[in-house]
Amino acid sequence: MERTTTHRRRCVSRTLRMRWTSGSGVRERVLLRRYQAQARCKRARTPRIATLPLPTDVSLLTNRRPKRYIKKMWTGLSGADRRIGREGERMLKSLGIVQACFHVPRFRANAMRRFGGRPLLEWVVRRVTDSIRLGGVIVVACGSDDCDCISASVPSDVPVFRARCGDALGRLCQALEAYPSEGVVRVHGGDLFIDPTLIDRLVTAAEADSTYDYVAYRSRDGRPAAFSPVSVYSEWFRSSALRKANQLARERGDREDVTGYLRSHPEKFHLGWIPAPAEIDREDVRLTVDIEEDWDHALLLFEALGAERFDWQRITSLLDHQPAMRRRMAALNRAYTHA
Repeated sequence: MERTTTHRRRCVSRTLRMRWTSGSGVRERVLLRRYQAQARCKRARTPRIATLPLPTDVSLLTNRRPKRYIKKMWTGLSGADRRIGREGERMLKSLGIVQACFHVPRFRANAMRRFGGRPLLEWVVRRVTDSIRLGGVIVVACGSDDCDCISASVPSDVPVFRARCGDALGRLCQALEAYPSEGVVRVHGGDLFIDPTLIDRLVTAAEADSTYDYVAYRSRDGRPAAFSPVSVYSEWFRSSALRKANQLARERGDREDVTGYLRSHPEKFHLGWIPAPAEIDREDVRLTVDIEEDWDHALLLFEALGAERFDWQRITSLLDHQPAMRRRMAALNRAYTHA
């Protein structure tokens, strides 16, 4: 029935248009305009793009991530919008911050090394942007001369914030003034093996309980997994808790370790811990790029798996069939972990 009516309207419209061009009367012109107006209203009411909700079930995020998901990056706010953000109307739920302040020349050189055809820092930033639970990602760099070199290694759609404060804790608080958010996921710029699925699991656990001030993965020995030689982990903390720590922290060690004051004062902050996956939380697994031999292992793993399969599940599955590499990784862990 609807198809017949539409076909009849098209025929009438075509006939009226022919009479219009042949110089017919006023009534035909009025009817033609009416049918054209109805057609424009119908096209305006018809949605052309369907917006699908993102998956929120954490079970969908544990084994795989979408291959064709295109994320619209948050490229910062203007001065007026920042004031709105502080009032909570446009504040992000979770913001990813990649720390790119490399005071040690060796770490700065590592960030510029090529991995997979791109600088390591760009690789890390892209891995963080693959997380579907982050509302935006920024890079925090020091306001020094090498900041231009760091900015050139960051994707153009990710903002770079130049901090002026002298310590790491103050730099992150300055960044949160410019890019306000409720929660923050902190990633070091040299964490080559950072995994977006573990970031999604971390953010899901942190947002499940609004009382948490700090949430992170914990290794089998009870220490934070983010500081282990397996650099697939990140940390989540609430922005208000970080500002409180910035006001209370006085020791130099607490100022340089961004989350050190939060972790060492459980009486002031509510801490949450997630057990690290047992498949990768082992003594014979070392996924970092601190020394040259670590780079050799990383390149071998990348050549075997490729960019699309470079996740922690496939890496551990590959290492299960490489006993010689695992023995060497265990020896490096014993030599350098406590150095």
